[in-house]
Amino acid sequence: MKNRPVKQNDATDVLKKDGVQELFFDKDNNYHTDLNKLIEKNKNGDKSWARRVIYNDVFSATLIYQKPGETNRTHYHKKEDEWWVILKGNIKWWIEDIGIINASIGDIVFVPKTKQHKIKTIGKENSIRLAICSPDIPHFHPEVDQSPKDF
Repeated sequence: MKNRPVKQNDATDVLKKDGVQELFFDKDNNYHTDLNKLIEKNKNGDKSWARRVIYNDVFSATLIYQKPGETNRTHYHKKEDEWWVILKGNIKWWIEDIGIINASIGDIVFVPKTKQHKIKTIGKENSIRLAICSPDIPHFHPEVDQSPKDF
């Protein structure tokens, strides 16, 4: 089948395959998360990282720190929406049927279920986004990637 998607459920596997270098999925659900302390603590040679901060049976929230030029693979979610709050830097999204959105600190980007999307840190500074979605959201990577070739 030409358009048969490849499914990946495990968020850590998806993030690793997307190039995120360090994953911290073991200390979530704290009553307070100090973003500045996390940034300082996780500098580690300025590697990209992801830290899950909230996880329950309703939703998950994960901080994702990436360097300029870092991106993820085009994917979509069959049954779940996903959204992000940009906390640092500049990030661009390509969303199927919408096009390119440039987002910066304080912006919120929403992608409805079934829409292919791709994310890339742009500019000269690292970015941090808070990804919010259902727990263990299944990722589907299409065989036919509709994102712009130069994204």
